[in-house]
Amino acid sequence: MSTTDNGWTAAGKTRRARPPRPWQRWRRRHRQALAHAGRRLRERPGAHVFALALLTVAVLAVFLLWLGLHQFQHLGRPLDQARTLSLFLDPQLDEAAAAVLADELAADPRVAVVEAISPEQGLAELSLIRADQGVFEALPDNPLPWVLAVDPVDRGAATDLAEAWRQRPQVEYLADEGEWHDRAAAVLAIARAVALLIAGLVGLASLLLVATAVRTIRVEGREERALQRVFGATEADLRRPYLYLGLLYGLLAGLLAMLLAGALLLALQPALAGLAAAFDLSLSRHDLPWMMLPAMPLLAGLAAVAGAWLGCRFEPDLEAAQ
Repeated sequence: MSTTDNGWTAAGKTRRARPPRPWQRWRRRHRQALAHAGRRLRERPGAHVFALALLTVAVLAVFLLWLGLHQFQHLGRPLDQARTLSLFLDPQLDEAAAAVLADELAADPRVAVVEAISPEQGLAELSLIRADQGVFEALPDNPLPWVLAVDPVDRGAATDLAEAWRQRPQVEYLADEGEWHDRAAAVLAIARAVALLIAGLVGLASLLLVATAVRTIRVEGREERALQRVFGATEADLRRPYLYLGLLYGLLAGLLAMLLAGALLLALQPALAGLAAAFDLSLSRHDLPWMMLPAMPLLAGLAAVAGAWLGCRFEPDLEAAQ
């Protein structure tokens, strides 16, 4: 029986089977591993609910911590701006002397805006803050001096101006907002560091959770893997279904966390808008990390694959070691 060049035999006209190409074998192995992982989830869903619930909570916690860091950046915007200097002049100086000092400051390139506040304006503003009007009416005279409110161009200019004008004899007291700026910046920096640390610990706990779940499942399927190894399965072939199981864990947990995070963002949007208004920030709904939500299942899936790999890496089969 002869064979023609096109792969057909002359007598039986039967097609000669071609060996699968490497990429076809690779695709078939991964498809089989994914089907095996999905079958494990479908056969015993109750055994995976607890792990999926914990992983969902962990992913949601990481997102909320990241959201907190995102909002801390908005709250830190005023701290990056130039701080205001309030120059309380000598009470003996009149309006003309205050105007001369204001013009001198306005001509300084380190100053963006300067405003002269008269004693009458200061007393009026103070009366709006204090509810007891009788205290101010009982005063025989206005005790407040002229005040120059200076907005420097940047924080470096504010420091230089504060050092220079604090030595001027016309300035009795200089109020620099830099102290509470620095304190608030230090508090925000500590809060960011703590949030990052907690997010890292929660992420590590998520990896260990997936690794523990995969190790438990691997113990149950040890005899099955021993039989597959007899028929020529490699360690990569035996490990692949558990990696896909971790991927399914992460995708499902990330999808559930995405839905919960979306609901929380909608619920927290009024509170975040009120917080932004309290800090005089222009925070719109576009500033909220809505675009981060679709990435949650993918990121959770990749992290879960890493956890599954850890579970396989540090739980070798005794049969393979022998």
